[in-house]
Parts: sequence; structure tokens; C-alpha cells
Amino acid sequence: MTFDKATNVYFSGVYHDEQQVVHLHINDPEKFNAVDIEEYGAPEQFFCSSEVYELHINKNGQKELRIHAENCMHCKTCDIKSPEQGVTWVVPNGGNGPDFQNM
Repeated sequence: MTFDKATNVYFSGVYHDEQQVVHLHINDPEKFNAVDIEEYGAPEQFFCSSEVYELHINKNGQKELRIHAENCMHCKTCDIKSPEQGVTWVVPNGGNGPDFQNM
């Protein structure tokens, strides 16, 4: 039995306020683009189980990493595995941490 991403995020019980400040930060955008995107092909999009990261390529061929923080399950994998420490995870909700509805 398998579930789609939206169902898995729902079952995790994580709740994000729509007005919440994004808690995932790109440390150095220029270095991130050179190392994470160009050299490694944005591995965040593959190791993130809740598809927080999406590599977007515009009509001109420019690549950028889009962050969908509302899907984040706060596993901190991106903070640990991102090449050259490109992504930093900080405590969401202004320091209160994530809201887990089912815990």
C-alpha cells in the first residue's frame, strides 16, 4: 500500500501557519547555485521525502531551487546532507518549533 505526498504530510500531523516565516534558508545563494545546483544537480530535491525542494528551470535555462516549506516534516535532512552546508534549518514558528497535531 502506498500513499501520495500530500497524504503522507497529512499523516505526519505537522501544521504550518500560512503566515509563518520560512524556516529553511539558503546560506550563500551564489555558492549554492555553483555547488549545489550546477555541480551536484540540487540533491535536496531527491533526498527530501516530502518534496520541499523543487528545481525550476525557466525559459532562458536559468536554474533555481524553489522551497515549499509548508511540506516540511522537520527531519533536518537538508541541514545535514546539503553539500557545503548550503541549507540551514532553523526552528519554525518564531522559536516555538513545529506544531504536531497528533502528538
